[in-house]
Amino acid sequence: MAQDGHVFYKADNGVWLTESVPVGYLEVHGFEHDFPAFDDLE
Repeated sequence: MAQDGHVFYKADNGVWLTESVPVGYLEVHGFEHDFPAFDDLE
């Protein structure tokens, strides 16, 4: 994300924060489902 221009801030406790994470950076791992609507996403 930083390479794509998103800004990160280091909090006082050492944790890196950002204002938001665009959905394109998210992945779901280890999730089993029985929802037919999810089949359209694969």
